[in-house]
Amino acid sequence: MEGKTPGKAAPAEAAGPDGKTPPAAKPAAKPVEPESKRAALVRKLAAVIKSVGAVPKSGENTHFGYKFRRHEDITNKLQPALIEQGLVVVPVEKRMIVNEPGYILMEGVYEVTDGDASVRFIGIGEGLDKNKEGKAGDKAAYKAQTGAIKFALNDLLMLAGEDPENDRKTHDDEKKAAAGKRPTPPAPTAGQQQPTGRKDPTAPPQAKPAAYTLTEDQKSRMIDLMNALEYSPEKVERGLQKASIEGPDVAIAALTEKYNLWKRAKDGAAAVPDAPGQVPKGGPAK
Repeated sequence: MEGKTPGKAAPAEAAGPDGKTPPAAKPAAKPVEPESKRAALVRKLAAVIKSVGAVPKSGENTHFGYKFRRHEDITNKLQPALIEQGLVVVPVEKRMIVNEPGYILMEGVYEVTDGDASVRFIGIGEGLDKNKEGKAGDKAAYKAQTGAIKFALNDLLMLAGEDPENDRKTHDDEKKAAAGKRPTPPAPTAGQQQPTGRKDPTAPPQAKPAAYTLTEDQKSRMIDLMNALEYSPEKVERGLQKASIEGPDVAIAALTEKYNLWKRAKDGAAAVPDAPGQVPKGGPAK
């Protein structure tokens, strides 16, 4: 008998559940999709929020009696966390509105990015800088800008801290406590009227002494602006009195800005404001 070349036996095919048919082939595993650029940015932002945690309010307004979170409180904790994740925050656009001299409202648009993706967010800040005489200083724009970026970062990262209502309760408690400590007025002597704390309605009002003398040109300019704004005669007179106390330049600049805002709202056009202290172009004739 002829011999056969020895070889390995073919492996038996596995049987299916019924013992006869072979089992169905398993589907190939889906390849893992790479993380999108935006998802990677969100993950990094979440890591920053976790790293920063709560930011306490270390600032205190002694005049009104409340605490607040300072700009440096946020940036000092936020900067190392952003650097660790390879993120930067850059300003994109700033829009300022001068409500009156020394009082500015600003809306800032900012962007946080890792170089591959970005997220934009906004913040609004107010800046007020006036001296005791009511004259505008030069810090209003800086205050508005600081407030805008501070509150923008606060909202973007949902920074934790104390409940703001606690500040209001503390302020109210301090006012009540101060009211309770007011000294009791001495009892009136014989023939002396008991003070009521109320103003005598029959007493003539005490006007503040005038500190400035308005020239005829300044007075005419103010009257033109107030007439254009449809002020009543009584309001025009009060405006002139106020200008004699606070200064005609401040009053004319405030009226000019108010007129320009009114004119833009009326015309529906973004007109360029006239220089402060000048009668607006195309304004009312004397």
